[in-house]
Amino acid sequence: MSSRRWNRAQEAEKKYWRSTKEGWLNDDRRLYWQEILNRGFGLDYNFFRNKDVLEIGCGPSGIIFQIDTAKHRIGIEPMELGNLIGEDWKKSIVKKGVGEDLPFEDNSFDIVISFNALDHAINPDGVIQESHRVLRDNGDFLIWIYTLRDTYRPLQRVLNRLDPPHPHHFTYDEVISKVDSNSFRINNRRFEWGTGLKNDTIKKLFGNLMMNTAWIWSKKI
Repeated sequence: MSSRRWNRAQEAEKKYWRSTKEGWLNDDRRLYWQEILNRGFGLDYNFFRNKDVLEIGCGPSGIIFQIDTAKHRIGIEPMELGNLIGEDWKKSIVKKGVGEDLPFEDNSFDIVISFNALDHAINPDGVIQESHRVLRDNGDFLIWIYTLRDTYRPLQRVLNRLDPPHPHHFTYDEVISKVDSNSFRINNRRFEWGTGLKNDTIKKLFGNLMMNTAWIWSKKI
């Protein structure tokens, strides 16, 4: 993918977070992320207790801000979040960077999280490879992502160009293949039809028609 296309995606992301700030600031994000964890992985926040945890692409309201049981937590984010998060304690968690070039030593983390982020990356395979590198042996890699239904796979190239914040649209099997081919062992996986979002806009309506929600829990081997 060209840097121009990725920069366009980043601008669309900034616009999205700014326009929806009032909504996600007022939501119960702790409950929201607990539901995602439990629905897809059967986990709760105790899973992160006393662990070193990294979230790739945390944005201003990622799950990393809710994981207060962790021994150490960091969120990597390419966007400048200064005007989106005001609390100093949140700013101390975030480190500016990209998932394809993580500024950490090998075997630094027990858990790496990629929630609704892999399809925003410049090079998704590079993100998975870097996640493997910074994880400790038998470390956990948690992915939550919207995937394109196989029926609409012929539209991938068109969607990659036309959907501003999403330069990639993967099928479920494609994401599984990427994880498998980068020295991870799939521990658990599942998907549901649709995105789970309300059909209150045309984009969300089409998203529910064309996409699924996938959870993939893998281990470093």
